[in-house]
Amino acid sequence: QLRIWWKVYNKKERMDKFLILKSESLLPTEKIAGNGARIDLSIITDFLGVAALNVTSFDTAATSATANFHGASEKESTINGTTEIMLRELYRPFNFELGEMLGGGEIW
Repeated sequence: QLRIWWKVYNKKERMDKFLILKSESLLPTEKIAGNGARIDLSIITDFLGVAALNVTSFDTAATSATANFHGASEKESTINGTTEIMLRELYRPFNFELGEMLGGGEIW
């Protein structure tokens, strides 16, 4: 769908109208002593032009979601090596195209 929007807007307009983030950037990345996991949402709130969020209430949900994701056993959370290679090869052209559209070449 980005192809359609990229035809409608020039590069400057795209930067003003679209914020594209990797989902990994929304996972808690650091521990703040006594406060649990934190996610810096300021890039999103700044882009939208809205007031900063009270991150304290968001931390509980984020920590819970991360715990559920990472709570899977090692066996459940890993992908078969052959399957991973097949999927990487299958999606390589699409990931490359997305990277090109975002100005950075291959992104995964």
